[in-house]
Amino acid sequence: MAVAPVQDGVIVEPTACHGVRAVGIDIMFPEKDRNVMDHSSEHTPEDLETDTGIAGVGESARYSDWLFAEAVSRISAVLGFQFLFESSPEEASCVLHPVVMSVMKNEGREKPHGGFIEATGVVCNLPELTRAAHLSGFFNISPDRDGILRSVPLLMKYKGEFYPSLALAVLMKTFNTKKLLLKHDSSGDSLHLANRNLPLSPGSRLWVNFRGRGKAFAYISAADILSGKTSSNALRDKIVFLGTSAAGLKEFRSTPTDPLFPGVEVHATVVDNFLRSDFLVRPFYASGFEVMLALITGIAFTVIFSRSSALLTLLSVCGGTFGASGLCPFWHLGRRASSCLLSFLYWYC
Repeated sequence: MAVAPVQDGVIVEPTACHGVRAVGIDIMFPEKDRNVMDHSSEHTPEDLETDTGIAGVGESARYSDWLFAEAVSRISAVLGFQFLFESSPEEASCVLHPVVMSVMKNEGREKPHGGFIEATGVVCNLPELTRAAHLSGFFNISPDRDGILRSVPLLMKYKGEFYPSLALAVLMKTFNTKKLLLKHDSSGDSLHLANRNLPLSPGSRLWVNFRGRGKAFAYISAADILSGKTSSNALRDKIVFLGTSAAGLKEFRSTPTDPLFPGVEVHATVVDNFLRSDFLVRPFYASGFEVMLALITGIAFTVIFSRSSALLTLLSVCGGTFGASGLCPFWHLGRRASSCLLSFLYWYC
């Protein structure tokens, strides 16, 4: 764990952290630091008696939770937490940041609230940390049935209140707002933030436009920042996500572009999609289109197979498969269309 230097009981922020627009912390702190000395006791834990060779670390460790809360309040920090969906004990001490959301809909259309995922419990950070933070957001993300992550929820409902995802909360902090506008019209649901609309699929999910394999964004080691090796302007006017890199934590996700995609980079990709306004949209007619594509392709291949040579048949199969896969960047239909095509070939053969 990196320890920030302390002078006169106050954390000295590295110069590289100055001017950061927002910091999303993709780590939870639900328990107190076990190395903190109990003020009601004169006993000092053994860990605090060890000489680490780092100036001020022993003194800072005695009040690490308090110092950490102070640091969180100084920067534009957004904490992450985890929603639960099974019966769980009541978390009376949880402090959360619900958003104020207005709804705009066309006359005669149903309210979109029924499309939100509703949580039944929550695992949150220490209350003093959450109170010090500017905002907080959940980092629940779940893959599709095939284990591939293609979309993430942006909003969830808990005890009648609405809560943003970590990425959405970071965007709200960046644009200094705690209000959202939910639009519901003939084209579907969308979230309005900073003069941009984020298209929502059922379950208030956003299709993620991944930039390719992992490490598409700049990575900076916390050790380099604390040691002063990072330039003082490296993070100025940047949006930063703080995550873990230890392999044992298994913080990786399978995505259409990378089977081992860093989990923290999923949040960064959502933010990047918003800033570039290059969202992926799955039209409402996509399911019907997939069925029609499978039927038309099946009929076409039946005719081709019955009247052509083996070479032409092979070329048709390869062309059809790659053509269906080429739809993926637009509607995420490529994989499904290819599956329908291959299933037909298996049945035909």
